[in-house]
Amino acid sequence: MTLPTSRNTTYTPASQIKANDLNSIQDAIIGAKHPSLTIQIAGVSFQPQGGTGVSYDCSGTVAGLTMANVVRAYAPVNLPVGTRITAARLYVVDVAGTTIFGRLAESDLVNPAVGGLVSGDTPNSAGSGAYQALTVDAALFPVAVAAHRAWTFAVLTAGGVGSCTIYGAEVDYDRL
Repeated sequence: MTLPTSRNTTYTPASQIKANDLNSIQDAIIGAKHPSLTIQIAGVSFQPQGGTGVSYDCSGTVAGLTMANVVRAYAPVNLPVGTRITAARLYVVDVAGTTIFGRLAESDLVNPAVGGLVSGDTPNSAGSGAYQALTVDAALFPVAVAAHRAWTFAVLTAGGVGSCTIYGAEVDYDRL
């Protein structure tokens, strides 16, 4: 075993510190301050807005939200201030002929009239009826989570009307 779970070397008062041990100590400190973490957002956490045929399925191995006709659903991304978002993914099944996309968006809690401040979209889904992982455009990242700001993951239709099942999303982050 090695740092950070146990000592690399046990030293006596007269021992010289080995460069490898000093480097391991520094790496352990940096890793504790800046680990890469992932928050998962379950599909049933998304709240639909409009549409018909809305149903939550919690009976299978993967819970999800299914919507028909108009796809608009939103889920909060609850990250502490002082972290920064480094990547985001959406997991969906579209209906053949329907294309959807995800949007990660920031809003101002102090001045809501400002609207969305920063946002990034996934590419459109394939419209194939298959399970897909859609990744938010990397140009958005990294982006800091600041005070008085809220982040939301949205799922929207690319062409107006459509249907899909949202299985969830993941947002990667680290500490500043």
